[in-house]
Amino acid sequence: EEVESLVARDIRANPGTDFWYGGVGLNIVGHVLEVISKKKFDILIKTKLLNPLAMRKTSFSNQDGAINPSGGALSTADDYMHFLLMLLNKGKYNGVQVLSENSVNEMMKVQTNASQIKYAPKAASGFNYASGSWVIEDNRNGVATCLASPGLFGTWPMIDFCRGYVYIVFV
Repeated sequence: EEVESLVARDIRANPGTDFWYGGVGLNIVGHVLEVISKKKFDILIKTKLLNPLAMRKTSFSNQDGAINPSGGALSTADDYMHFLLMLLNKGKYNGVQVLSENSVNEMMKVQTNASQIKYAPKAASGFNYASGSWVIEDNRNGVATCLASPGLFGTWPMIDFCRGYVYIVFV
């Protein structure tokens, strides 16, 4: 129902002309994945990502059981570190290729420039956006070397590909 209401809206801008941070695109992509895979998002994300990363205490369900791909996962610091380490290691976790290296490389590509960003959360102000994360540093060739994803309630994960570390602050 949510996706149907979202796609019924007028298009605000042509693709590639501006960027508004928000959950509309992520929720639409979550539904597209459900249609393609013929599986509900929560089952798909567990099968493809959470189980291979041993993220046993992570869920995309809120308290009433509704699945929200854009609302972020409810997780623990340990589970979230598994995800960050997998990205740092170009898709590998505990010797298993969970995401392809090409997928991680795509996620590191800078997707915006300063003039395109029409709305960003205060914590991300001044940064460009990649696919799902804010670009803290880049190599000037359009590839992020340091990514972060500051959360609404103060969570701050970061992956520094150049220096080879990840961290997460939970508040």
